[in-house]
Amino acid sequence: MTSSRRPLTRTRRLWAMGALSGALVLSVAACSSDSDSNADEPRERVSSAASAASSAAANEPDAAGDASAAQGGPKVTYDDAIAAAQKEVPDAKVTEAEYDDDGDWEVDLITDEPRVHNVTVDAAGGEVVRTHEDRMPDDQRDRLKYPLAKLDAASVSLDDAADKALENAGGGYVSKISIQGTEQRPKWDVEVTDGRVQHELDIDAKTGEVLSEETDRED
Repeated sequence: MTSSRRPLTRTRRLWAMGALSGALVLSVAACSSDSDSNADEPRERVSSAASAASSAAANEPDAAGDASAAQGGPKVTYDDAIAAAQKEVPDAKVTEAEYDDDGDWEVDLITDEPRVHNVTVDAAGGEVVRTHEDRMPDDQRDRLKYPLAKLDAASVSLDDAADKALENAGGGYVSKISIQGTEQRPKWDVEVTDGRVQHELDIDAKTGEVLSEETDRED
């Protein structure tokens, strides 16, 4: 299926902490964007130890990374970027990972507090560039129960959803994956591209079924 919905490009999601619109279909990034104009700006820090560890791991021979880079994608694949981010924020659950226009992976994670963390990972070397932690007021944190509920309801893992999307697309590399849908019907939204064709697939997070697919081709 061919869609003219938008041209082939890597998307750049602007990180902002704060509000959730109320619709359960929003991702956790939306959950934490601009709901409280009085909330503090995100805190930024760099962990040299975590960066060194993730960089060393990313520089190991990686056939998937080589294949991705050969198609114009990142040397550090989505799963390696997620592994680096989870070292930075242990015990957190991943809600989104996106390869952006600056050549970085932006990984969103949420802890059981709940609190949102955004970890930027260099997609060429695997180093953790920086970490943002939300400063949402405590009386607004119940809004973050929605992405946690969707993750808890999912029986299909992020990796399994990515594998299903890659299989269905016939190859390429994952450029974005995020939890979407509702607690009753959670789904993984996956973008797969090979540099010429971009596939956007919705994978049922309970059954692994491909719910929908849209394809954009480079003109």
